[in-house]
Amino acid sequence: MHQIGIFVGEHGKWAFLHDIYADISARYKTVVFKETTYKTPLFSGRINRWATERQMRTILRESNVSFFDWASELLVPASHLPKTGAIITRLHSYELYVWAPKVNWDHVDKVILVSQHMHRKFVELYPNHAHKAEVVDNGVALDKFTPPTQRDFKLRLGMLCNIHPVKRIYETILSIYGLKQQGYQPHLTIAGGRWADGYFDDYLVSIQRLIEKLGLQNDVALVGFVKDTAAWLQTIDLFISNSYWEGQQVALVEAMAAGCYCLAPVSYTHLTLPTNREV
Repeated sequence: MHQIGIFVGEHGKWAFLHDIYADISARYKTVVFKETTYKTPLFSGRINRWATERQMRTILRESNVSFFDWASELLVPASHLPKTGAIITRLHSYELYVWAPKVNWDHVDKVILVSQHMHRKFVELYPNHAHKAEVVDNGVALDKFTPPTQRDFKLRLGMLCNIHPVKRIYETILSIYGLKQQGYQPHLTIAGGRWADGYFDDYLVSIQRLIEKLGLQNDVALVGFVKDTAAWLQTIDLFISNSYWEGQQVALVEAMAAGCYCLAPVSYTHLTLPTNREV
């Protein structure tokens, strides 16, 4: 039986791979890379880098195919190791400018992009590797979402995202304040956790201060990580995606599948959204 090595990383990066991995692991033998961290008083950095590279080399050598979901911090070192088997990666969005310049694309056999727009961007930057690029749109399991027969509109607004400047949460809260000033009574629920390792915590603090300064404590709620997305989507009328940069946002596709009204920037016209269900 062929073996597939799976490289994902930590800090919630599995969010978009659970269903795909369940299918792959049911068909093939799989081995998942798990970073080992040694807490030693001396030379812990060197020891951990050695351990990480050693495990990475072993999986790459013993796997017929190695799949990297996110072309980021794991793909970079792996792509610079001696090539032993096929490497496939899925590039979502932010990696295109943050990590992709560091990747040795000569050692990558296939690049999966999540939208036609991301495909064009990748080809523009790496024309010599255009033949490796394929588009596989993000999808969601429709049986997990049940749109109501009738959805009332009570200005119950929602955002589902990590607390990250690219999501433009701050600007959305300012819009809520503007609606209040015009006599409307909106309520915004922001579901999502902190960015990994405390990055952008200053952005979270600025959001909390904005809510307080504008007196929106009863109008804007930060509820943190939501485990049952389908149930949470039934508590809102309108899903807001205000990001200035996305590949193909899974949360937006889930909101459509749940029958929510959706509001997104015009730049999202490049996205391929589900057409097999009216929402």
